[in-house]
Amino acid sequence: MSKIDDLISKCTDWSNDRGIIKNGTKQSQCLKLVSEVGELADNIAKGRDVWDDIGDCMVVLNNLAVMHDSTLEECLAHAYNDIKDRKGYLNSDGVFIKEGDNKKSIVENWHFDLEEDSPTLIEAQDHIDGLIEVLHCGEAQVLINEDGMFRDDLPLNSEATNMALGAGYQLPIKGIVGNAIILKGKARWA
Repeated sequence: MSKIDDLISKCTDWSNDRGIIKNGTKQSQCLKLVSEVGELADNIAKGRDVWDDIGDCMVVLNNLAVMHDSTLEECLAHAYNDIKDRKGYLNSDGVFIKEGDNKKSIVENWHFDLEEDSPTLIEAQDHIDGLIEVLHCGEAQVLINEDGMFRDDLPLNSEATNMALGAGYQLPIKGIVGNAIILKGKARWA
């Protein structure tokens, strides 16, 4: 038995001994995984050691695999078969974007500084691909897709994300995605 197999077996025994596999739920283990990933992210952000956090994530992933009548090895093999021939690119934020993930791979921001150049409702909705949400960012308004902080099919909009963070908006880790309209000066959205 390899060292990793031995450790996984010990983790499974540990979870069984504590009733986690028999009495826990897949949902509770999924929430536990999110908690452990949060601790990992916090320690990465603070430059702290992450060995225990990565290990904790693996323990919970193992629990989930066992609860689904599988193993970490089977799950990893399945994932590898999905990605082994995947093509894509690493974007400027260090995120791998698989080929075909985005219907648009480039963000286009419209900038308006004059009142008479403000976009119409139809133009705005067409440019940002949906319903509009207005973020008030100091001297500017940023018009984004209403779901622009939660969609996974659009690329990150660094400019809109930085403006929103600078104005104190709390954003998901991914930030704002997709096109935006940035209104400055006299240009304002009614």
